Amino acid sequence: MNKFECVWSDFYFSGEPSVTGLDMDIYIHHELAEDEKITILTCSQGKTRVSIAPQMAAQLCLEHTSAVNDLGSFRTRLSEAGIEVHSPDRVYFSEQPATVNVAGSNIVIRRLSEADTQLYAEFKQDIDDDEWDNAWVELDHWQVFGLFLHDKLVSACSLYPWRQSHIADLGVITAPAFRGQGMAKKLVNYAHGEIAKHGYILQYRTQVDNEPSIKLAESLGLRFYGTWESVIDS
Repeated sequence: MNKFECVWSDFYFSGEPSVTGLDMDIYIHHELAEDEKITILTCSQGKTRVSIAPQMAAQLCLEHTSAVNDLGSFRTRLSEAGIEVHSPDRVYFSEQPATVNVAGSNIVIRRLSEADTQLYAEFKQDIDDDEWDNAWVELDHWQVFGLFLHDKLVSACSLYPWRQSHIADLGVITAPAFRGQGMAKKLVNYAHGEIAKHGYILQYRTQVDNEPSIKLAESLGLRFYGTWESVIDS
């Protein structure tokens, strides 16, 4: 496994599985976050892996039954218990940033800070609220970068250490009038280069039906890791 896969495995799937099925393994995880109950990771190769908090395992009677012997029966058990799984995300990663060259253009890429609050608010006004919430790009995140065209902020991204590891989870959004012009690609490559200086691996997650985000990941040359589903206790 590479470093990225090791972080995921160590966090969610350490030790031996408590339940082994035909196409999945279930790990009862005693140190999951209090509000995170179930994680389902399906990679392109190998079995689907499920990490589940002890109280949820008890609710589903996983420790005392052999009825859950494949992913289909596990999903049936979730449905019968009234447990809804969130729409899956596609998870991508990259350890090696690409080179960014904006010399001779009207593009400037730089770090954003509290001093940029006003122009950030103006940038946000051009973007739909739902799109903004899904992108989760915030000025108070660990690392925040902006791409300016003719001194106008047209794309922004932010990152934070995922699960307190050396994986940096990325959110990125571009103003509607400037989409499809490669702005986000330039910005993400720049941000990736900055975090790589500190030993961080880039992680990018997008919903499975978000075609523009999937195309961005592919244009960046990010590696597809798998689909990630979760149950969050509200």
